[in-house]
Amino acid sequence: VYIDPNSSVTVNDSLFYENICTGDIAIYNFHAGGGLFSEGETNLTSCYFSGNECRDGTSNEDCVGGSLCLIGRPGVLNNIAITDSYAFHAGGAVCLMEGDYIFENCTIAGSSSDPNFGTSDGLLLHWNSSVVLNNSIIWNSPIQGREIEIVNGTATLNYCNIQTGWTGPGSGNFSDHPAFINGPYGLYHLANWSTSLDAGSLNA
Repeated sequence: VYIDPNSSVTVNDSLFYENICTGDIAIYNFHAGGGLFSEGETNLTSCYFSGNECRDGTSNEDCVGGSLCLIGRPGVLNNIAITDSYAFHAGGAVCLMEGDYIFENCTIAGSSSDPNFGTSDGLLLHWNSSVVLNNSIIWNSPIQGREIEIVNGTATLNYCNIQTGWTGPGSGNFSDHPAFINGPYGLYHLANWSTSLDAGSLNA
């Protein structure tokens, strides 16, 4: 899915499943957003991204945001799951560029970039972007420490469960195994004994 710069879009209750981005994105000369690439204002609620990829089949250079790439305009994501995504270079799940973004009650899990040439499996921030993550989980990165990459931008996390922890701005963050179990929509449901249950804050 592509959203142009002049659009303001709200997407609810949608599935983005096993899509592949293999070509350059317009003027940017890179590959991004296997499930959704947006240059417009983008608000997502209760959506599931799974199995999306960003690769070009040849050099795989500058393939970012396996499931999702947002660039240039603000966005709010609420109750979003992004799982089992892949981008060769960085941001196995998500790439954020130039805009200001808020993630509420989101799960990013099981996503990856290339083990030898990739630099981040979960979330990539670039081009002076900023993000606030509240009450969210980033987990199951194949290589620990590659959950979040900030090339140019800022991230503030509140009451988030991050695989290798978070020492940047924010409060109430922790690194307990989420205790994912199989459920109606795949692996990433929380068991009733998970320490991530009720670990968020309405004030985050």
